[in-house]
Amino acid sequence: MKHVNKILLGTWELEGFQIITPEKEKRNWGEEMTGLLIYSATGHMSVSISKKLVGANDTNKDKVLLDSFIFYAGTYSIQSKEIVHYVSIATNQDRKNKEMRRFFKIKEDLLTLSSPEQSFGKAVLKWRKIKH
Repeated sequence: MKHVNKILLGTWELEGFQIITPEKEKRNWGEEMTGLLIYSATGHMSVSISKKLVGANDTNKDKVLLDSFIFYAGTYSIQSKEIVHYVSIATNQDRKNKEMRRFFKIKEDLLTLSSPEQSFGKAVLKWRKIKH
């Protein structure tokens, strides 16, 4: 396990999830989003995000349900200004055994994670630390 930042340890609640398109347009990933992000001192992490089901009917309900939920877990490390998630389990099997790199900023109890630019643009997620 590489460097683990103690400030990350704990549970974070999703405050916002936006997609920024290549044209710099901002849109929310969905409606009524909820999520938890957990970083442990052992170097393990887990993230779960869901959004309101929209457009579900009898023929597409399973697909809409799967598209409304993101989950993956594994281990993590800090490398410079990036958090690297090493995915061992995920709802999207394409993510399994992959590295999910995220740029991060922490200001007080707010964590911002941004994905690198991809064909869809980039994802920007804001998380608020849950205090016990």
